[in-house]
Amino acid sequence: MPFGSVLAKRSRAVLSTADGRTAVIGSWPARMALRAIGVPHLGLRIRAALIMQEAARCAPPPRRILDAGCGPGLYLAELARVFPGADLAGIDLQQEKLDQADAVLSALGVPHALLRADLTTARLGNGHDLIICSDVLEHIADDGAAIMSLAAALGDGGRLLITVPAASRFSSSVAADFDHKRDGYTPEALRQLLDAAGLDVVRHRQYFKGPGRLAWRANRMLLRWPALAVASFPPLFALAWLDRLLPDDREAGGLMVTAMKKSRNGPRAH
Repeated sequence: MPFGSVLAKRSRAVLSTADGRTAVIGSWPARMALRAIGVPHLGLRIRAALIMQEAARCAPPPRRILDAGCGPGLYLAELARVFPGADLAGIDLQQEKLDQADAVLSALGVPHALLRADLTTARLGNGHDLIICSDVLEHIADDGAAIMSLAAALGDGGRLLITVPAASRFSSSVAADFDHKRDGYTPEALRQLLDAAGLDVVRHRQYFKGPGRLAWRANRMLLRWPALAVASFPPLFALAWLDRLLPDDREAGGLMVTAMKKSRNGPRAH
């Protein structure tokens, strides 16, 4: 299961979320639960599923991958499994998160490079085939500068995958809990930022629509009680995954965008 086998191998792991919650994984029942169902955090797992699905579209497979705002390194760990041999790098502003990422990736024996820096001013190199920036931009005051930095680090034919809260009453209702600088983004607002950075939007999709919003709220509440969070996670994940069958929803909680450098032959198909 995503992330479960990684963390279950460690005698003790500490994970923290954007709303300040911390989970310590140290007991054998916790490790068994991780191995069985993976991390029971619905937001992380839905975003991970969408990101991995989109990353699989890359042709040829990416050789240089950057996670911008890598947190504890769980996306990098999963990408190492999907794209063995790829060069992996992560950047984050919090040293605590980078220490967690280093521990996770080192336990897997995955070569990696980690950098503590501000995404708006960091020198990220260039030529990356795949850059992920998952639920990061909403925490940055100058999100345009951050996107400029990411665009400069992208190689020809590379893809930038961004997830952000969608502009909706749902996102507004939880923004303060996660220290967001803005409540969310519309597809057009994000498209304008990407266009200014020289990037074309290839496609966008919403998530956490009607069923997903219900599942997200239930999962967040149940995370206070780990045993209940684990037991309830499979049906809640299935409920949230139904979102992909539904039309766009003005109250959707999440937005994912795939972008590439502007084509000299005109806009790419969405």
